Parts: sequence; structure tokens; C-alpha cells
Amino acid sequence: MKPPLIFFVVIVAFALTGCLSSPLYVQLQWAGSMHDVLREGKTQARASLDYIMKSGGTYAVGALEGLEGEILILDDKPWVSQTQPDGTQRTRLVATSEFSATLFVATHVAAWDESSVEQDTSADGFEEMIIRAARRAGKDINNPLPFLLAGEFTDVDLHIVNKTCPMQARQTGAAMQPYRGSRTRTHGIVFGIFAADSAGILTHHGSRVHAHILILGDEPLMGHLDSIGVAAGAKIRFPREYRKLN
Repeated sequence: MKPPLIFFVVIVAFALTGCLSSPLYVQLQWAGSMHDVLREGKTQARASLDYIMKSGGTYAVGALEGLEGEILILDDKPWVSQTQPDGTQRTRLVATSEFSATLFVATHVAAWDESSVEQDTSADGFEEMIIRAARRAGKDINNPLPFLLAGEFTDVDLHIVNKTCPMQARQTGAAMQPYRGSRTRTHGIVFGIFAADSAGILTHHGSRVHAHILILGDEPLMGHLDSIGVAAGAKIRFPREYRKLN
């Protein structure tokens, strides 16, 4: 694999000399834009999961090489979900060396700020809830902002990509249909990125959020969130301190 082309949002990058320091404190890493991968079909491997996780404290969302499934990394624990030939899904913890991403957004967090969601939030109000919580926590929403949610969720709709853009899959055969799941009420963990002006790059067009959910149980389920509501009392976190980039 060629060395990956990775983009960064850097928050602390200068030593006293005015030169770039090494290592860097990096708020966000990403490779592969939504437009290039989903619209243009450029689904080649851009980074191994080993590479994405090498700085530690890694949280990430993404899609596998060839759009073979979804990626969610929670504190250096990499989850992969894939649509099976019979239309079911398989979600599992994996060895990082097994897989590469064609698209990912990652952060490396040393410490979080946590608060509670104050009231029940419908799926239509999800993005505004993120904005209110970020402002209460004193976070800058003008730059892409990672967030972590844990608790009870409602009206969850998700999908697991299956070799092609889910929208284009409607025009293909059954072999490329994504797995689609829904839950009226469930407990889970959500990691995502709020990005106000990154449609087609970090988020889908018409959305300011790119997030995946993990629902644990006898048959774990992880996928890309299409919509979600949040019950009052869920915990929401934003990074307070980032790790140095190795």
C-alpha cells in the first residue's frame, strides 16, 4: 500500500521557535472524502487500521476498503460490521492488521469533558442537541468536533454499506443491498463528528454529522447512523485534551 494521504486539523503545532513541533497535537485525521468514495467509486485502501490507531486513544468512524463494511473504533478497540450474503449482518471486534479503510475520520483523545443530555431529543433535533451541548461545554463548533454519546436511544435507523453507495444500491441487484436495521428503543454507544461545513467531505450532503452506533448484546450490531433520537440522561462527551500524534 502506498503511504496514505491523510488530512489533519491541528490545534497545537508550534514550538517556541515558531517551527512545527514533532510530534503534533492533532484534533482530527481523515482520509477519503464522502464524494470521492461514494459518488466517484474510489474505494481503494487508504490506511490500515494499524496506521489509524498508532497514536493511541483512538476513536474513529469509517468504511472498509472496497466498501466491504463499516468501521467504528472506540478507545483503540476496532469494531467492523459487514452485510452477509443472506442479508443478515455480522459485527465483531477485529485484529487491526486484517483490515484497511477507504474512508475514515479519527481522533486521539487523552481526556473528555462529560455532561448529561437534559431532555428527550427526537431524531429531527439531534444535530441541534449536539450544538447546544457543545456550546454549554465551551467547544468550538466552527471546526469539526468529535463527540461520544452513551445511554438510551430512540428511533434508531442505521445501515451497513455493502460494496457500493447505499443510494446507488437501489439500482443494483440483491448482492449489493446494504443491511438496514432499526430500533425503537435501545442502549448503545455513538461516536461521531459534527462538522458544520463539510458536506461531501466528512459528512453526507444534507447532514452535519457522521456517526456510527454500537449496540451490544448476544448479537452485537454496529452501523452508520441514518437517524437517531436521544433519551434524557444520556451522557455526551467532547474532547478536553488530545494525544500527541506519533
